[in-house]
Amino acid sequence: MATKTFKIGEWCIGGVLTVQLGLEHATVINKKWGSLSEIDRIQVVKGDSGAIAQLDDYLNDKTSSYYADKVIKYITSKIDLR
Repeated sequence: MATKTFKIGEWCIGGVLTVQLGLEHATVINKKWGSLSEIDRIQVVKGDSGAIAQLDDYLNDKTSSYYADKVIKYITSKIDLR
């Protein structure tokens, strides 16, 4: 499983997004900056017809469209969700 942490700061609720990638799924975890305790998460599964749209909605709710695009590009470069 691959993991990448995006330390976005004030442009993100909580400040930190962690992406965990498996063979068949992607999980985005929203964490609080100081303690890195989990605020909430979303998990999408490969083959789900609305996986990218779900990620886009979740990330645009938590951060700006710029960072949402960066996280989605990272995820789609590592795993094909279609």
